[in-house]
Amino acid sequence: MRALFVGIILFVCGSFCIAFASLWKSEDAPLWSIVVLHVVGALVAMLGTGIAGPALYEMASPKKQKKKRELLDHTEWAAHPIETEQFRAIERIETVQTAVGNTFVQRIKLISKVENDTEAEFAVIRFYDSAYWKFESADQLYARKRKPVSLDEELDSAYIKEILKDCEFVLCVGLASSAEGTPSNANGLSNRRAARLADWVQFSNAMLERGALPVAVPLGQGSTTYEYESREEIAQRTAILIAVHRRNKFISLDRIYDELAIRTHIDGVKLSDFSRPRDGISQFFPTDA
Repeated sequence: MRALFVGIILFVCGSFCIAFASLWKSEDAPLWSIVVLHVVGALVAMLGTGIAGPALYEMASPKKQKKKRELLDHTEWAAHPIETEQFRAIERIETVQTAVGNTFVQRIKLISKVENDTEAEFAVIRFYDSAYWKFESADQLYARKRKPVSLDEELDSAYIKEILKDCEFVLCVGLASSAEGTPSNANGLSNRRAARLADWVQFSNAMLERGALPVAVPLGQGSTTYEYESREEIAQRTAILIAVHRRNKFISLDRIYDELAIRTHIDGVKLSDFSRPRDGISQFFPTDA
């Protein structure tokens, strides 16, 4: 704006010099002074045009925002320390730097000890640097205090779209913290948060032309008591998606979830801190899933 103002002033001054030289010429002024005024006026007007022109063009043209290149940082695949009677697992942790923040992903491959084959694959996704639900709210997510964020921006990430592209289900996990009221109130809050996440995912660009099914999975209230606004309490109300790809269709959803829950440790969030629904998570799926 300052360049535009300076350019206009110079153009007006140059034009005034040219006009004044033309008037002075009719009064028998010395020829050399008239020529000097014309030249100076023309130069000043040209300078003003050169300054104001780009500023005007920039104002008239829509600004194109430069999209930051996404960066992926990850560990190597390694054996997960927890093994059960039938399964072992390998995992790796990934951090994606998108245009709006960091997204953390814990990838897990569940391997049968009998067949030595991968039975299911998971990607536990936690958005932003420290995204969490506003206390006792299912409408707003915050990356920092008083800074609401939208999952639409993160779901537009090429990397997140790639994760969701090949999965069978997207579990939209609703979590409530130990500080958020009574268990009955927290369960209602957990239900609303899971449904809100499912809506976000369902109508996002990431889901267009993809066969994955978003499923709202409320897990209720964290069992470990933490002080309000502590790091641990905030982690209990974080936003999590779990992309699921079953290699073996004969494994029940409840079994693979139980195997997953004891292995999650994504940026301070542990699903094992939340109670398994009485009838399992399969109750939230369509009957043909």
